[in-house]
Amino acid sequence: MKKIIAAFVWILIFLNFYYIEPSHAQKKTFTCTVKQSYGGSLRLPFDTALILANAKARRKVQKKAAMYWKSLLVEKNKEVSMDELIALVKGIFQKETSLKTKKPPADGYRITVFAKIEYEDSVIENRVRKFNKNHFMFNRFMESQQREKELIDNLNKLEERYSKENFLSLLVHKQRKKFFKNEFHRIVRQLKAVELNEKALCLWPGDENKHDYWGNLARARDFMSKAIELDPNYAGYYYFRGVIYGKDLFDDSALEDFSQAIRLDPNYADPYVSRAFIYSLSQQYDLARSDAKRACELGNCTAKNFFKALDICGK
Repeated sequence: MKKIIAAFVWILIFLNFYYIEPSHAQKKTFTCTVKQSYGGSLRLPFDTALILANAKARRKVQKKAAMYWKSLLVEKNKEVSMDELIALVKGIFQKETSLKTKKPPADGYRITVFAKIEYEDSVIENRVRKFNKNHFMFNRFMESQQREKELIDNLNKLEERYSKENFLSLLVHKQRKKFFKNEFHRIVRQLKAVELNEKALCLWPGDENKHDYWGNLARARDFMSKAIELDPNYAGYYYFRGVIYGKDLFDDSALEDFSQAIRLDPNYADPYVSRAFIYSLSQQYDLARSDAKRACELGNCTAKNFFKALDICGK
């Protein structure tokens, strides 16, 4: 609940200072370049290295845009975290973020990816207002950017470790090389899951997706199922797929996904809230009350307050 309130407050702050008169609207462009090795002693395939390069480039250009917005907020003496701003960039500039790969020469071993975010100032206000109406979406993009940040940090550490070991031993032992290769491929799968998760988020029912409600839900569910296959130990993906199942009226499947999210991360409040509502619908009030209480202990009292207001599930 605290995250939701914080999101609402700072987005209102953002709107208060960032209103642009149509006649003064300007185009903003942010670019960056990322290079990524492939082949080499680990024999990383081109496609694998490209996923790594794209993830780094996307993150880097989104951070540039977020830093620009942060500088505007600092001028207004407003405090907003980079994580919140990157989540906002992810949420409202999916279509304006482009990646272009420079094809290496036949004997090359390094991929170059150019990333760009380009938009008109005039689109900001309307999109931020829409985003502000959907706290659920903001929180999901917050989780997505945090997951991506964690994975790219792990990738950078892994590359540094491999480079250091390779330099010190001149020839990394076969078993160690296998370990590094497996770790690179694991992070690639996880980064691909982040991308699928964000594709699913962009299909979430809203003003732009209302014309094919059920079709978009089905496509979003498919994206999340693939994300779970690639990264089966991340609780957030089960929670989001569970919410999609709930929207699709598949309560049993939703309940299963919420329970799996809780097993993976017992301190994740949102699945407790959603599971509490499903338990209440099936009149399992003791279980609903227990989940609502636990969620509130973790900082989200939505279900507990709702039950209390309607005088169901006891105190």
